Amino acid sequence: MNERQWGIVMRNNDLLNGKFFEGGNTNSKIAVPTSISRARYTAFALKERSIPDYDVTFEAPKDIPGNTKKPEIKFRIPRFQICDSSRVEVFETKSAIADSMASNAFSQTTVEASAGGGAFGVSVGVKAGATTSGSSSFAQSSSKDESRMHVAYLVRSYHTYLKERGI
Repeated sequence: MNERQWGIVMRNNDLLNGKFFEGGNTNSKIAVPTSISRARYTAFALKERSIPDYDVTFEAPKDIPGNTKKPEIKFRIPRFQICDSSRVEVFETKSAIADSMASNAFSQTTVEASAGGGAFGVSVGVKAGATTSGSSSFAQSSSKDESRMHVAYLVRSYHTYLKERGI
């Protein structure tokens, strides 16, 4: 991303805005704040820092003819690190608890562990049987198996480092 694109991201996410206290009782001498909110205006600015030419991925200013030394390029781009790559997870649930966990964005391994462990880590089983004897017999059996497929798109995330020496 170039400097302009980073500026848009930082402005839209209020990364350089301060915080302020809201609310409180105005009748007393000491006001107790009821919440903390982001300031509406930018409170900080990034300092310029030089980036080596091999790290510049967009078109940089051309060299001045007759100059023996390349001009140093400075940008207001924050330091950042990409933490993971985007991926798609597909998994199946068969119980109401596992379905609820999947709907509330739990990971696939957490959902599978809860489905295998039963409710609260306790598995309960019940068996019953009866026999009758007679000249006629009747048997009926039915079964219902319901499964749900879940697809989760996990987007790429990154950390932006905004330290006091860079602001």
